[in-house]
Amino acid sequence: LRSLRVLRTLRLATRFGPLRTVILAMGAAVPKLLGVFALLIFAVAIFSVMFTKLFMSKNRNVEEGGIDYFDRIDASAFTLLQIMTMDDWTSIARDTMALYKTAWIPFVGFIM
Repeated sequence: LRSLRVLRTLRLATRFGPLRTVILAMGAAVPKLLGVFALLIFAVAIFSVMFTKLFMSKNRNVEEGGIDYFDRIDASAFTLLQIMTMDDWTSIARDTMALYKTAWIPFVGFIM
């Protein structure tokens, strides 16, 4: 019960008009953000299936110390999220393009 006292600060929003306007605007934006998030998840799911089908089990050999970026759908989704954040995406693209010369096409399609 004591921890709920923190919520008393929310009563300030009713006293200050501009703060109330900001909170209401943020609340109105949440459904639109959820729609964008759902669209993003849908796009990553589609591309992860596509990348898994294109590059499955042919990318690298794990016994040689390599990483299978696109061996399973969950690994593909994680790799695509890594590419989306531009975190070390060049090494993933270069490793894949070393085996597939036209691998740049789906990479560019996903990044765009």
